[in-house]
Amino acid sequence: RVRHAKESLLDIMMPKLDGYEVCRRLRQDEQFRSLPVILLSAKGRPIDREAGLGAGADDYILKASLKRLPTSIANALRRKAIENAKHHAEVALRHSEEQYRLIANHTQDLICILEPGGHLVYVSPSHRNLGYKPDQLIGLKMIDLVHPDDRPAFIEARDEAQATGESRTVEVRLRMKADDWCMFESAATWIADDSG
Repeated sequence: RVRHAKESLLDIMMPKLDGYEVCRRLRQDEQFRSLPVILLSAKGRPIDREAGLGAGADDYILKASLKRLPTSIANALRRKAIENAKHHAEVALRHSEEQYRLIANHTQDLICILEPGGHLVYVSPSHRNLGYKPDQLIGLKMIDLVHPDDRPAFIEARDEAQATGESRTVEVRLRMKADDWCMFESAATWIADDSG
């Protein structure tokens, strides 16, 4: 049993288990899934190489070509380091997204995201306080929920937030589903994603 290793060299021919099976088992074990594995073999058939790589090996080296081994180990370690860094970044991103989702889904504040044309693409569940189900608002223009007399101030705050990159606050009345109006302090922030 492997306990601590940075890489693993496996001979295809071993007693009890062959290198392919050991490689498959390492790939199924969460603890060793990212362990670089290089299979060594005296066999030079393409089908054996395909079987080794198919079992999850990072490389397949013929014993007659051992001079390739140092380069193969370095490449395998580099690839695994990149894969591990990518995996950790993805886990951190999922964790961060989950935290923000929890905040947005449990706050009493009304949180919404508008696309540049002003249409709602996300509304927090707290919009139920206005009498709407969140999905009833998706696709609507936010400005249509703002009282006509408050629209110029709302637009000005939005445009200033875009121009300065800083949050702007404005008091506006929003239309309740029952056609009443309720006053809110609205903070407009312009956020650009990777596409701009």
